Amino acid sequence: ATGSTIVEPVAGYGDILSEGEGGSEIDEPFIIVEEMPTFMGGDINTFRQWVQKRTRYPSTAIENDIKGKVTLTFIIEKDGSVSNIAVVKGIHPLLDDEAIRVISSSPRWRPGLQRGHAVRVRYTMPLIFQFE
Repeated sequence: ATGSTIVEPVAGYGDILSEGEGGSEIDEPFIIVEEMPTFMGGDINTFRQWVQKRTRYPSTAIENDIKGKVTLTFIIEKDGSVSNIAVVKGIHPLLDDEAIRVISSSPRWRPGLQRGHAVRVRYTMPLIFQFE
């Protein structure tokens, strides 16, 4: 049997917008900004496709019939780097670690902008591991 992964639509993660010069008086990540971060010249769907192509289903997980949905959260920083990757809901360390590995290997994004200033933006992404 071979495995595959499916990346579901990405959603923001609850944070506050506050008044201030750069759109935020504190450095908390936003969930929605005037200009959302972009990935390799495309939108979030471009990132989902990139993740799907690079995710490797661990053979040990296939052999042991381990499948399901890993939900991760991460931040696109002001410099476009990906940080603070965390598993919100995991399945098994094999699949959780693979999901973290692929997200952490992301090249830089074009950061999100609020009132013309680069800001941190948080995303939540489910990654489904299933057999074909």
